[in-house]
Amino acid sequence: APRDSFFERPIEEPETEWVELEPLPPTPLESEAPFYRADQALFGLHEWETRLQTITRPENGRRPVQLSLVPLVGTNARQAPEVVNNLSVNVFWGVNGGVSGMEFGGLVNSVQGDVRGFQFAGLGNTVQRNVSGTQVGGFFNYTQGRASGFQLAGLGNMVQTEVSGVQVGGVFNLARGDAWAVQASSVVNYSGGTAKMQISGVVNSARRVELGQIGLFNVAQEVRGFQFGLVNVSDTVSGVPIGLFNIVKRGYKRFEFYGAEALHFNLLYKMGAERFYNIFYVGARYPLEGRYTWAFGYGIGTLVHQTPKAGYSFEALALHVSENEPFTNELNFLGQVRVLYDRTLARRVVFFLGPTLNLLLTQRRNPETGEVESGIVPYSFFEERTGNVTRLYGWLGFSTGFRF
Repeated sequence: APRDSFFERPIEEPETEWVELEPLPPTPLESEAPFYRADQALFGLHEWETRLQTITRPENGRRPVQLSLVPLVGTNARQAPEVVNNLSVNVFWGVNGGVSGMEFGGLVNSVQGDVRGFQFAGLGNTVQRNVSGTQVGGFFNYTQGRASGFQLAGLGNMVQTEVSGVQVGGVFNLARGDAWAVQASSVVNYSGGTAKMQISGVVNSARRVELGQIGLFNVAQEVRGFQFGLVNVSDTVSGVPIGLFNIVKRGYKRFEFYGAEALHFNLLYKMGAERFYNIFYVGARYPLEGRYTWAFGYGIGTLVHQTPKAGYSFEALALHVSENEPFTNELNFLGQVRVLYDRTLARRVVFFLGPTLNLLLTQRRNPETGEVESGIVPYSFFEERTGNVTRLYGWLGFSTGFRF
């Protein structure tokens, strides 16, 4: 074949002209396709989800915020019992590792660790360790450890160890350990150790009382402050029990026999503490001209020591006097104020004497004359009538006797 055939002919490349293109301006997303409301909502939810994940990201077992519906259904998920939160919100019931800040619950807040700050629940709060701050429960607050601060519950507060601060329960407050706090409830306050102050509508109970107890029934082993109620019971008292019945196991208990001008034979029983004791009285008058008179009553008193063997008793008594009949139904009231000098003769024997101020208010009529009068009045330095119904006598008498 000839040399200049087609296969041996050189290939000529066509000339190429390069054109430099300018970049197109960016086109907004809306210009490419319509952005529907559903897309905007999903985009917003994604943005909030991202933010929520950021603020609830755990750091050393702590999270700034947690939200939950019921236990283990929330932002902390299965880690909830191990995480401490600064802000905890439980729609119904939440379980968390701890609170350092605030916690709110629609029904119940359950915390496995400590609570420091404020805790509120519509039904109640349970804390397995300690509480420092304020707890408010619609019905109850329960603390396994120590509680310090303020507790308020519609039904009651229960603390397994000690309490300091203030406890206010609609029905009860219970602390197995010391209650260095003011416990106030409508029914019962209880402390298994030392109680600072207990105020109840019915019962207060503590092993030792530092400041006081106020209630219908107060019970303590040792009272360093005061008891004020209908019945006060204790083993020892270095303070003051004030009540209708003061029962002190190692307290002031005395029998007393004495004579006086109005009622000749008198028997007293005193019980309580030396600073404040109750007096139970019964007495009679020697029958004169076939007439007999007897009386019973109640009183209070206090003993002040001048020396180990001498002192003064200040007493007030209210007596009902029955004259010439088993019981006088009309008003026949004798009030007495006694100031007695006491002198110890032996270990269990005390001799006393002193003046008595007597005031007799009577509506009793003499069956023979029809006059309003009393046969026990020896004389009167004061006498006043209120119509023909009531008569008031006053005289100064004297008492002397022995106390055992």
